Amino acid sequence: MSGHENGVLGRTSTRSILTASAALLLVGGAGWMASAGPRIAAAESGAPVVGFASAAGSGPESEAAAVVTVRLSEAAAQRVTVRYAVSGGTAHAVPHGSGQDYTLPAGTLTFPAGTTTRTIRIAIANDGINETDETVSIQLSAPAGAALGRNTVYTQTIVDDDRRALVSVRDFGARGDGTADDTPAIQRAIESVYARGGGVIVFPRGTYRVTSVNIREGITYEGFGAVITRPPMQGKWARTFTTERVLYSGDADSRPLIIRGLTFDGNSASQGPYQQHQLEQAHLVFLYGDPARRGRLRAVVEDCHLRNGVADGISVSTNVAARVYNCDAVDVFRGGFVLTGGYSRADVHTFTTRGTRDATGIDVEVDGRGFGNTLKVELNLTRLRLLAGDFDIGVHEGSIVTGQDIVAKAPFFLYAENSTVRLRDCDFEVGYPDSFGNRIVYPKDVTFTDCTFTTRERVAGEANRGMRIADVYWNFDWAQGPRRTRQSLTFNNCRFVVGEDVEPADAVYVASTTIDDPAHANVVTINGGTVGPGFDAVFAPVCTRCVRNP
Repeated sequence: MSGHENGVLGRTSTRSILTASAALLLVGGAGWMASAGPRIAAAESGAPVVGFASAAGSGPESEAAAVVTVRLSEAAAQRVTVRYAVSGGTAHAVPHGSGQDYTLPAGTLTFPAGTTTRTIRIAIANDGINETDETVSIQLSAPAGAALGRNTVYTQTIVDDDRRALVSVRDFGARGDGTADDTPAIQRAIESVYARGGGVIVFPRGTYRVTSVNIREGITYEGFGAVITRPPMQGKWARTFTTERVLYSGDADSRPLIIRGLTFDGNSASQGPYQQHQLEQAHLVFLYGDPARRGRLRAVVEDCHLRNGVADGISVSTNVAARVYNCDAVDVFRGGFVLTGGYSRADVHTFTTRGTRDATGIDVEVDGRGFGNTLKVELNLTRLRLLAGDFDIGVHEGSIVTGQDIVAKAPFFLYAENSTVRLRDCDFEVGYPDSFGNRIVYPKDVTFTDCTFTTRERVAGEANRGMRIADVYWNFDWAQGPRRTRQSLTFNNCRFVVGEDVEPADAVYVASTTIDDPAHANVVTINGGTVGPGFDAVFAPVCTRCVRNP
């Protein structure tokens, strides 16, 4: 894993810098406590030196904690303090992706007068997953009553004691030279580790040409600095990493399948025509569990990069419990993250999309029925940055969608039939409504809180267009079946802005709806918030049961 903690790093004092050159005159040292500038400063002032007792240590993750010792070179007559904080490492301190590996808040160690030893306790999580050994580094800073010694950084290695196998794809013949077909070697590595009960497969730095490999649960696929690239002209059904041919099938959830640190390059320029959806099934990562069984395939994709895809980046089908963390997608045609299967759960945290050749966003269009013949999904979205691509959510049958801290460029589309949606602290751009986007359809129970919405036209020279932040479809006249009733779209303390590219002749409203029978009790409610200049009115002439409260 890669660390994502913000350490508090100490600053070298001005006096230390001035005395650093003098330290070069010293021969020998004071062991663990020796340090050039600070050591001279300490000698001049008589203050002790503070540092870690050692520079590194290790222990199994099954231990509840690692105890790290910090020492003073000698007891002080006054109280001594020193700050400490995580400064790096490969372990996670956050409960996202594959989970939290340790807990260590920043803090201050206090040495009462006359004492020389204090300890820092790192709480270790025994997560039960297959992974490589991981590290956490701690840095000392800002001492008071002492000077910093040599060992100001300590690195603890957390030794995984769950894996049964740790192999490299190079052990099975993969070359990673960007020329050889590494598919057979990687598949051999997967089958070997799976037969041994699971483990970790490491991809050393390099470029691996891969057509399609069958990935299995209970294995971690790790390759920081490794690129998985698709050879030319692989066709519509070439899925680079896929579970479809070794389908997980069980009544309990699977052991975790973890993909970490890899870059997937779909080589779209060499695949032939695709921008009319000719290759729409050729996903980079395809996750799929057996819809006939109750269990879900547990999958994690973290610290990965998705590039140049002709279809989906990460595609989640039926019966999957997916966690996506700290990934990005660039020029991936159908979407960086796509959810299509019922009876699935997905948590997407810290995900960025952009593209120049292919606008890349996220797409949720659930049309595959999972266990129990359901289309219901549960989706949580946090800290998304969709910088060039759509925010397209379509859910049914009691689905639940939650999200916060999402920034998304137009187009914006939301379909929430008989479903609940809660989004807060988001920033959405909304374009001109058409058949493909910038509409809200069947909002059974949808609430936006503390969000900003900005209209964007993005078409120069087009006058007299009707622009709406919320273009709401309660019902369609042509739709068969009973009318949808008691639907609710609510905006709490939201801000509505007319973008600078909207032309003066355009009619701009915060909300409009289809004509609807008031007896259906469908309602748009705006509670508080601000409506900026440039709107013709808050509600369009046709806005059935639209209410604004102060």
